[in-house]
Amino acid sequence: MSRNGRAGLFVALTLLMSTAFAKAQSLEEFYRNKSVDFYVPAATGGGFDAYARAMSPYLRKHMPGQPNINIVNMPGAGGIAMLRKMYDTSAKDGTVLAILNRVALTLSKLDPGKVGLDLKKLEFIGSMSSEIGACYAWSPAGVKSLDAFKTRKVVFADTSIGGIGYVYSSILGSLFNGNVGHVLGYLNSSDAWLAMEKGEAEANCNGWYSVVVQRPDWITQKKIDVLLQFGEKPLPGLEHVPLVWNMPMSEDHRRAIAFLTRSDEVARVVIAPPGTPADRTAAWREAMTRTVADPEFIEFAHRSKIEIDFVNGEGVRKIVEEVLDTPASALALATKIMQ
Repeated sequence: MSRNGRAGLFVALTLLMSTAFAKAQSLEEFYRNKSVDFYVPAATGGGFDAYARAMSPYLRKHMPGQPNINIVNMPGAGGIAMLRKMYDTSAKDGTVLAILNRVALTLSKLDPGKVGLDLKKLEFIGSMSSEIGACYAWSPAGVKSLDAFKTRKVVFADTSIGGIGYVYSSILGSLFNGNVGHVLGYLNSSDAWLAMEKGEAEANCNGWYSVVVQRPDWITQKKIDVLLQFGEKPLPGLEHVPLVWNMPMSEDHRRAIAFLTRSDEVARVVIAPPGTPADRTAAWREAMTRTVADPEFIEFAHRSKIEIDFVNGEGVRKIVEEVLDTPASALALATKIMQ
């Protein structure tokens, strides 16, 4: 390379480094002394809340300017109310984050008039974990296996129509002539579980890991009978429990269930509102990537029994778009299942 060529390359590299430094400085300056609202689509005490509170100090640690992060609990309507606030009135400047209730993805296809939002416009930061579901009954209720659904209706406690527990129990009902009833209105899984214990309902469905962590005595003391699981292979300790994919069903039924459960792979997705500046979105993505690799966070998660199965922002977007691009034939049956 000639002397002039080397000089030109040096100038170009210097400009590039100066631009990168200026961008880093601008992010540092923007976030210093800022407060960031972190919306949670559930009340305190549930899984969404636990993950948000676990992540927040480490996201702050790894974000330029180390902004304060405030948890804002916004339960209701399967996370749709929270999303509407993000789209309509929240700041779009990088000072708002949220955890996406993945049920909103299915609702946006099954009931687009109710949701009324283009979820592809969200900025996907990353997902902390997957969550494979299971359905189980309170042992005194006498629902010991799936055979019970052949002869009677079993009542499930759920947060709302479209909540993740409602999705799983509705799938179960679709396999047994609709022999599933619902008691709705509980704020989170903890309240639904208390309803089982009090006899207000007989059963519940949820992410199995949440049960393992939050109600271990239910398992060790055999307070529940596990009826069905939704993964492609048995979960640890549930080798004796039927898999939904081994149940007799049509191919259309199988595709509909796949649509309803595909987003289980990205169960704790952190998002930012549509229109958030690209450099600030990228900074949050980097902060989340650094968080899940932080030895201090890894140790904290282990002590707190918080499962980490990280998917980066682009990986989340790919899965989200698969769900939102589901063919109409599968959507029609999924709609019927959820009625």
